[in-house]
Amino acid sequence: MGKLIDLHVHTTASDGDYSPEEIVKKAKEAGLSAIAISDHDSVGSIEKAIHAGNKIGVEVVPAVELTTYWSKKDNKEFHILGYYFDYKNEELLSVLEKCQRSREDRAKKIVEKLNELGFVITYEEVDELAKGSIGMPHVADVAIKKIENKKKFIDIFGKIPDVKEFIHEFMIIGKPAYTKKYAIEPFDAIDLIHKMGGGVAVLAHPCWDVPFGDESIIKQFADWGIDGIEAIQGRETKEESEKYIKYFSEMARKYNLIITGGSDFHSDKDGKPGGDRGLGLLKWNMKIPYEILKNLQNKKIIK
Repeated sequence: MGKLIDLHVHTTASDGDYSPEEIVKKAKEAGLSAIAISDHDSVGSIEKAIHAGNKIGVEVVPAVELTTYWSKKDNKEFHILGYYFDYKNEELLSVLEKCQRSREDRAKKIVEKLNELGFVITYEEVDELAKGSIGMPHVADVAIKKIENKKKFIDIFGKIPDVKEFIHEFMIIGKPAYTKKYAIEPFDAIDLIHKMGGGVAVLAHPCWDVPFGDESIIKQFADWGIDGIEAIQGRETKEESEKYIKYFSEMARKYNLIITGGSDFHSDKDGKPGGDRGLGLLKWNMKIPYEILKNLQNKKIIK
């Protein structure tokens, strides 16, 4: 078996459950040779992860997952992964700081809306859990664990929901606690990544964000200068995932884009992003070969 990787991993610098040191150790235990630390709008864990990786022989790729809103497409949210960029660049850090402040403001507003809906939860509890960049999973986690909300959950879900279920019922666009946060346009994110030392920009999890068969979106991102597509990703089932992997791999080849892959790992607990699939998609036996990382590195060299 060749070397395996995961190019989409989160830590406590955003909404992951594990510190950079812990996630690197987990990658080693899983048999992965390399991982990319790609926190939401944060580069706070990169250096610690690289240091930890050097100690135990795990290659750590510097990355970030930028939130964007496409204003001319009804402010639809897309995430852009950046790899091998200058993560100490002042312009980048300024954008990320603005994003982090917006995340805090959004969390406060979401909590207020949930309170109005009858849920018992405070912003202070969410902030304490997050210990850094606040995401919707932190809000959901706090609400779910509070015994005061149990009856309401049973009435709505017929059970205690997991984090993903709670977010989809209350916090995504069109739902009662949805709150928009600050984000840049997709093309600005692509340009920013390119400017930061010639980084490589990749469209994250299109299997969730791009309707199957809607080639126009991929074409637009290619026209904007995107370098790759995260074609190897997971949906609800392994079978469904394989269908999307095949389609987006074909789109990548058609538009001369590199193919990347990652689990979007936040936790190994079911009900949290990546929990069912595992680091490197290994729980589903959907391995991501090291050759994928070589292609990413070659793209960086060419640029």
